[in-house]
Amino acid sequence: MTFWEELRIQVRERTTAGDISYELFDLITATGVSEVAVVQPTFYMGRFFILTHDFMDFTEKLLDTPADPGHIFSAVLYLRETARTMSRMIRRAAEPVEGMMQYLDLVYEESLGPDSEEEEEVHEHDHAEEEDEFAAERDALRQSLKVKLREARLSDKVVEELSKRLADTYHGCVRFARALRLLKTRDPEVDLPGFLTVLVDIQYVMDMLLRRLLVEDVFLDETPAFTTGLMPWISHAIEELAQQITQTQVPPSTESASD
Repeated sequence: MTFWEELRIQVRERTTAGDISYELFDLITATGVSEVAVVQPTFYMGRFFILTHDFMDFTEKLLDTPADPGHIFSAVLYLRETARTMSRMIRRAAEPVEGMMQYLDLVYEESLGPDSEEEEEVHEHDHAEEEDEFAAERDALRQSLKVKLREARLSDKVVEELSKRLADTYHGCVRFARALRLLKTRDPEVDLPGFLTVLVDIQYVMDMLLRRLLVEDVFLDETPAFTTGLMPWISHAIEELAQQITQTQVPPSTESASD
């Protein structure tokens, strides 16, 4: 069983944000960084972990729901609220996590010494590998979502764009959970560079990959661009579904007037 399949089965099992936050706190403070610098970022990372599971759970519920507009409408609204909460958490976590990483940079540089450039190249390569690790599962999920959204009689453009962004966000959630699991396998007392490399990847998935999908913003890191992400296409779907629901609920007075 792949990690993706295993996570889909386990996603509805209860794990609290406190469980994750305290676990991350113990792991990161083992590097020697100040405890004060770790509490707030690990709090947000723990909360975000639970939200990623919520998003995956609501996506699975969308796939399982009856295909009529009313049920799909409710399922998409739940996804919208979850995505909104995730975007707020990303914004709140950005500064504390970046502050923690700055403290860890000193530890990172001291541990790497003259080989720091080589290790950074390895980390960049890790990003490329991670991006493709669950590509087949992501594409299969996208196809399943397209089938479900077509059954609800959404327009072709909304079906195409919304299914892509939902699958991409689900994929990002899996990568975030995967990175947290990998962090537990790294002992900072034995392999500090490897431990910190995984921690940097967690920051990348949360503040770069998922941020572009969930936070409507102008991104200036490479080429200036405004990324619309998931939320506008959820809004388009909600509008189309609401119109369908309204059309099937004709008031009796209207029917009498037409007679």
